[in-house]
Amino acid sequence: MKAIKSDPIEVPMLTDDRFDRIEQFDELVKPVQQFMLKHYSPHSKIIIECNGATITTDEMFIPLKVGD
Repeated sequence: MKAIKSDPIEVPMLTDDRFDRIEQFDELVKPVQQFMLKHYSPHSKIIIECNGATITTDEMFIPLKVGD
């Protein structure tokens, strides 16, 4: 088996500005987390998009290996 060479992928760095937004996001989601713990099962998720939010329940999830 031969290794395939590829160009490195650029990963954006976590700047101070982005770190500040992470702290704001953390404060924002705490009440949502409390709501989820009170009203839904541990298998539920909230997907928040710019035009709405969806609550889904994944009762079965099987992680699969990628790249075999």
